[in-house]
Amino acid sequence: MVRLKGPYGGYYTASSDTIVSATAGYVNKDIVIDVTDALAIQTYWGTNKRSADINFEETADAKDLALFKRII
Repeated sequence: MVRLKGPYGGYYTASSDTIVSATAGYVNKDIVIDVTDALAIQTYWGTNKRSADINFEETADAKDLALFKRII
């Protein structure tokens, strides 16, 4: 089960197979996809930090942030 932030500020849980495409957004591993994950991408910008490189291109960059924005 994972906990996600809903569109109106609340949280909800879903099974991991329900949200397979959202798993990439768990940058800081707190089981919630939110602004802290975007800040983690910014922190590791230009590095090969695996958790921030959500598109597997070996660098945390604008493409990762754009993918993150699509997830949330």
